[in-house]
Amino acid sequence: TTTAAKLALNIKGMGRKPLLAAADLQRPGAVEQLQTLGTQIGVEVYSENTDPVAVCRNAVARAKQTLCDTVILDTAGRLQ
Repeated sequence: TTTAAKLALNIKGMGRKPLLAAADLQRPGAVEQLQTLGTQIGVEVYSENTDPVAVCRNAVARAKQTLCDTVILDTAGRLQ
């Protein structure tokens, strides 16, 4: 989560417009942590209480609507 925010800040510093997607729905507090970090660095955070795949899919759609050119998906990292 912290790495995703640092990456977004770095990308923002290059003149791009990133969007963070809070798709780590397994770890308590992960969404709130990413929202706090997003506010601190001035990057929009997309979140919803569904499933991680829907969050990622809808975040990409939101990025297109808001003209964000980079989407960073913060997931639980547990792929099978």
